[in-house]
Amino acid sequence: CTVNKLNKIFSYFSSPGTSNSYYHFFLAEINSFKGERIVGKTDEDEDILVRSYSINQVKKMLNEGKIINGLTIIALQWFFLNFKKN
Repeated sequence: CTVNKLNKIFSYFSSPGTSNSYYHFFLAEINSFKGERIVGKTDEDEDILVRSYSINQVKKMLNEGKIINGLTIIALQWFFLNFKKN
C-alpha cells in the first residue's frame, strides 16, 4: 500500500531485564480496500494474503480471542484508546 501519512506513536521494551528487544509503533494513513488480496513482490516469489477489516470486526475478533499476538494487542489497545472518528 501507499502510505499517505506516518506518525510514530510510541516505543517500548517488551521484557526489560530479560530481552533487548525494543519495539517502535507507527500509525499510518493509507488508501485502503475492502475484502482480501494476494500481494507481494513477484521477483521474490512472495504470495501474501492481505485482509481488510472494519473497526467493529477487529473489536469482535479481540473479544472472541481471535487476536492473540501481544504486539498486535498492544497496538490495538493504543488505537482504541486514541482513535477519534472524523
